[in-house]
Amino acid sequence: MRYTKVMSLQDVRTREVRTSRDVLEVECSRLSMLGPSSHFLEGFEKPRVEVEPR
Repeated sequence: MRYTKVMSLQDVRTREVRTSRDVLEVECSRLSMLGPSSHFLEGFEKPRVEVEPR
């Protein structure tokens, strides 16, 4: 039972990470359409740092 619970928690965490990555990809695609700029780099680095620790 405990092993199953641990696996379910890992699965939930994996889904959260995938969702965060999908959101970042969408945001990056939007910003890339606007054109490369220093603001684009800042917007990409900040969420990336927040997602990795989770």
